[in-house]
Amino acid sequence: MDKNLLTNIGLLFLRGMISILMLTHGVAKLEMLLSGNAHLFLNPIGLGSTLSLILSIGAEFFCSIAILIGFKSRLLVLPLIFNMLVATFAAGDSFHEKELAIVYLVVYISIALLGAGEFTLDSFIEKQKSKKREGK
Repeated sequence: MDKNLLTNIGLLFLRGMISILMLTHGVAKLEMLLSGNAHLFLNPIGLGSTLSLILSIGAEFFCSIAILIGFKSRLLVLPLIFNMLVATFAAGDSFHEKELAIVYLVVYISIALLGAGEFTLDSFIEKQKSKKREGK
């Protein structure tokens, strides 16, 4: 099998799995907001619990969906990187308490560096634009 194809399949798998896993956290936070319990969320950087929760939902829910489908992944992984940095420093003192946030952080940095691969919405849109230019 072509090495480039394997790389793109690997990036699709990485993007897909990390997005699905993070979406579970984003959905839980969205439910917290909708149930009126935003005041229970941490305020790790001093913006207030509600705003911190909304920003976290934006990253964990909406950015995860965008990365899952491959839409502006290199850009939209940045809020997730920031979110995981905050989560790492806001977590308890032991490595065990920080470990999951660090794992997510490593994957998101990898996506930022490597890109999303060819199996993305961005690639599909670009191919459609290219076909239209060639047809005219």
